[in-house]
Amino acid sequence: MSVKITDPPAIQLTTKKRWRKKSIYASLAVLIVLGGAGYAYLRLSKSHTAIPTTDIYTVGLGDITQTISASGTIAPAKEEQLSFTGTSGAVQSIPVTVGQKVTKGEVLASLDSSSQQIAYQEAQVSVTSAKASLQSAIAKAAQTAEPPTATTIASAKLAVTKAQQTLSSALQQLHDQQLAYNDRTSAKQAVISAENSLTQQQNALEQAQLSEQKAVLQAKESQSGATPADIAVLKNNVIVAQQGVTSANQQLSLAQSNLSILYQNLQLAEQTLSNDSQNNASATQIQADENAVRQAQSSYNSGQSSLLNSQNSVTNAESSLENAQKTLGDAQPASNTPAGQLIANSLASAKASLASANQQDQAAKENLAISQAIYNDRLTAQEQVQNAQTTVAQDQLSLQSAKISLAQTLQPLDPNVIAQSNASVLQAKASLANANAQLQSAKQNLSGTTIIAPINGIVAAINITQGQSDTSNNNPAIIVDGSLTSNLEQTVSVPESEIGSVKPGETVTATATAFPTQTFTGKVLTVNPIPQVVSNVTEYTVTTSIQNVSNELKPGMTTQVTITTNTANNVITVPAIALTTIGNLEGVYVVGTRKPGRFGGQFGGGFRHRGGTGQGAGTGSSSTTTGAAFGQGTMPSSTSSTGNASSTGNTSRSSFGSSLTSTPYGNQVYFQPVTVGLFGTSSVQITKGLTAGEQILLVAPATAASSSTATSTRGGFGGGLGLGGGLGGGRLAGGGGGGKQGG
Repeated sequence: MSVKITDPPAIQLTTKKRWRKKSIYASLAVLIVLGGAGYAYLRLSKSHTAIPTTDIYTVGLGDITQTISASGTIAPAKEEQLSFTGTSGAVQSIPVTVGQKVTKGEVLASLDSSSQQIAYQEAQVSVTSAKASLQSAIAKAAQTAEPPTATTIASAKLAVTKAQQTLSSALQQLHDQQLAYNDRTSAKQAVISAENSLTQQQNALEQAQLSEQKAVLQAKESQSGATPADIAVLKNNVIVAQQGVTSANQQLSLAQSNLSILYQNLQLAEQTLSNDSQNNASATQIQADENAVRQAQSSYNSGQSSLLNSQNSVTNAESSLENAQKTLGDAQPASNTPAGQLIANSLASAKASLASANQQDQAAKENLAISQAIYNDRLTAQEQVQNAQTTVAQDQLSLQSAKISLAQTLQPLDPNVIAQSNASVLQAKASLANANAQLQSAKQNLSGTTIIAPINGIVAAINITQGQSDTSNNNPAIIVDGSLTSNLEQTVSVPESEIGSVKPGETVTATATAFPTQTFTGKVLTVNPIPQVVSNVTEYTVTTSIQNVSNELKPGMTTQVTITTNTANNVITVPAIALTTIGNLEGVYVVGTRKPGRFGGQFGGGFRHRGGTGQGAGTGSSSTTTGAAFGQGTMPSSTSSTGNASSTGNTSRSSFGSSLTSTPYGNQVYFQPVTVGLFGTSSVQITKGLTAGEQILLVAPATAASSSTATSTRGGFGGGLGLGGGLGGGRLAGGGGGGKQGG
């Protein structure tokens, strides 16, 4: 039996060749797909559009202000209802009228406060007295609670010594006053001298009158020449003039003597006043001493006047004598001198002598009156003696008190005395507290008689009248409306997303619907921490001040408010429209080639951002696979592969992969992520990612991969090269890809 055996090696060889052919075909298919994709990419990157110059912006430095805009409402006006508080009385004045603008602190009305004024002053006196009593009680308690020191004892002994010295001085003063009262000899002698002087002056006056009459008669009778009788008359005139000079000198001497006596009396009165003042005499004694000094001074002034008159009398008498002697001399040697001239000279001399005699007579009368007043003035001297006796009695009491105080100082401490002193201190404190309470009450009652404007505003109503005595039924007496004020408040509703940047003190600007062309300023005052939910939006109430200098704003008006939350100067800024968001990234398109070290290469390799992650895994066969990143590719349906591209992350408005790689401008631009600082009205601050001088696109370019059917994700680039599941598990640190495998 024969058996045909098939050669196994030949069969194995045929099988191996078939596998190799299939592998070659598969490799060729892959290369064809890769080549097509590469060709598509190269074609896309080379066929780009020129960038319009109007779309290019050069980055520079500038200032930026970040603000928050919201709507506000002017707060209701503050109204103050004012009345007189805790007191009564007739309305004394109302210096304002309804509609008048008033300022804070201005007086609006007042009552008759005379009784309140008196009560307040009395309360002040009571407080002062209570304080003095407390200090005295404290000092006494301190003395009684501590043993006397050597200094205290020495002080008490010194007080006794001074009291003894003061008493001795007072006794001496009393002795001097008594001597002055009893000694009348000098005063009597002055009166006698004045009387004698007056008698002499009266005789001289009579003689001068006779001489003047004789001279007048001779002037009438004489017609020519100087007769012996004329010469005799002239000689007699000389004698009379000499007597007048003598009398005037005597009167002068008497006036000088009287003035000396008056000066001694003045010195004695002044010395008495000085001694009493040094010895701490009573006020009554000091007053009496001062009166005595004034009287002595008046008498001394009169004596000076009398002395001056006497001096003038001497001068006039000497002048009369000189005239009489000249007239006589002119008449004797020249017998042929006209008689008329001689008679005229004689008459003039007689008249001068008469005038001098009158003056001397008047001076003598004044001296006599002064001397008699000095002699008769017993009342003043008696008062001085009595005052000296009173001073002695007082000084004796002071000495006795000083001795008692010294004795108490030397006594040992007594517990009962100490307890009494402490009790006196407590009582004095209680009295002071009560006095202060009464003073405070009196002060409140006094202030309650005046109504003062507590705010700026206008007088809205006056419910009292001047002279009205009972105002208890007129409450409120005056109403002040605070709407017309230069500093209003407004409330602003700020969303939760922006409240974190609002702080007290920040600058506020506002416009009102009623005044659209005017801008009002203010400051943030408070931020209410309790939110309010309005239409499912959480808001916080912010209170701001707002200047109302022109008094145009009214309560309840709606305002558009801008709050300045931050500012930055000399920083990198770009227009806000240049920002582009890709996934969770914010950035700009920079004109030029990416610099080394910047964000992950042209296609974003190695870039990390806030999106999710994705990776491929799975099994299956596919006839067609669509890539997510760029381009499209197909594979035979008989090809099996592992790895199913999937993605996690949030969808965005543009494909990350295509946005980074394919724009109409090709490799002329690249996407640069940036860090944004402050947001201004139309620009933003860039704190990281750009430098001054770089150029960026103002408008983001349209993507060239719009024909891609890939799912747009923040991960962007995970779908690979359109190779289906086999290469679909591409992974980027920033997020997963979007590959899709057909079934």
